[in-house]
Amino acid sequence: MNVRYLDSLPAQPNIYNVDLGIGERVVFTAKMKMFGTEIGELLGTGSNLKFTLTNKRLFAENPYGVWTADLYDDVVSFVLEDRSVLFIKNIFFLVMLNKEIVFAGGARRLRGFQFYFNKHDTERLNLIIKGIA
Repeated sequence: MNVRYLDSLPAQPNIYNVDLGIGERVVFTAKMKMFGTEIGELLGTGSNLKFTLTNKRLFAENPYGVWTADLYDDVVSFVLEDRSVLFIKNIFFLVMLNKEIVFAGGARRLRGFQFYFNKHDTERLNLIIKGIA
């Protein structure tokens, strides 16, 4: 992944107030429709899900906390998946990690995320992701 491409993008307002590191800036924000693990186990749904992409990390916030992944050290792929069948749309971003994350007191594990957005935000984020592919 050519993550350095994100450094060339204009900074966006940090509307979800994520804690930015030195030299880090927001390049994309959006409300999510839902998100889950790489195999589709639900991690959040509803109007209070927030997503922020910076030039270094991604942040996915649900009412219980914030999930973060470092784009340089943790993320191995970030692609738009279209698994639609007939009239049922199933379009999401699949982010795979290089390590397994254990959560829920050790009861659950994940190796990636599925992020679902409205059509407009999917198109906006896909333009960015094409630049780092």
